[in-house]
Amino acid sequence: MKRNRSFRYYCLFALCGVMLSGCVNWRTVQHLGRTYPAVQSVDVIYAERDIKSPKYEFMGEVFIMPGTMILPPDVEQLLVDAAKQRGASAIWISYNLTSQSPMENSPYFLGPILRGRLIHYLP
Repeated sequence: MKRNRSFRYYCLFALCGVMLSGCVNWRTVQHLGRTYPAVQSVDVIYAERDIKSPKYEFMGEVFIMPGTMILPPDVEQLLVDAAKQRGASAIWISYNLTSQSPMENSPYFLGPILRGRLIHYLP
């Protein structure tokens, strides 16, 4: 009987851990690419034609997987702050609202991905 109770507690704690990790994972910003010294402000754009300089380079990407179809209002600001920390001149923000699991035939839905391409203006 005692062994059965321990198993139930273990399952309950595991379930709580899974639920909590699903609630907080949208605050984690992932980064791929190079960095420069931090800056105070960045241009926020939503299309390549809006890049303000004719000479620029793509530094890499920052992205967040919110885990839910409802994006919190401040989630975009997390990408902007990440761009500032990495020294970008601009961030090109885009959404992928139909992201599926990378494993073929997987039933799991990952939710939307909020992505920002980091742009560094060249002199």
